[in-house]
Amino acid sequence: MTGTKRIRLHTALAVLFVSVLWLPIWQWKWQLIQEQPLAGEEKAIEVVPLTLATWFDLSFQRSFEARQARKLSFRGHLVRSNNQLNVDLFGDVVPKVRKGTDDELFESGNHPRKAWFTGDVMASRERLRKLAKLQDYLSTRKVALLVMITPSNDGARLR
Repeated sequence: MTGTKRIRLHTALAVLFVSVLWLPIWQWKWQLIQEQPLAGEEKAIEVVPLTLATWFDLSFQRSFEARQARKLSFRGHLVRSNNQLNVDLFGDVVPKVRKGTDDELFESGNHPRKAWFTGDVMASRERLRKLAKLQDYLSTRKVALLVMITPSNDGARLR
């Protein structure tokens, strides 16, 4: 490749790269691709006024960033594409979402209370028996047993 061809190629790639960066702004301004709004529930984002106090405690920046992320022009298309890929590649349907008491959204399988009851009463009783047996064994050796219950699903479990 000669020097002028290489310069033209680099210039074309740079122009392509910059125009890809400008795509969301062009879409937001001129609606190049028609977009349907996403269905579902989203928590309203508070608009924080720009003052010195809100600037220095970073609340203005957090609010501005959250609002801009929601206004991202291709967000609906990206979410729908992600859902379609999950269905096509993994056979995974969009998870059912439940609304919590503080307007928090949980996937039905990841609700914090799910870890408390697995649905199998006999397995839960067997785990409690094993825990009681371990506690009795340790108490004969004068060792205290501390059981910590964590709110996450990744916590330690008896097997």
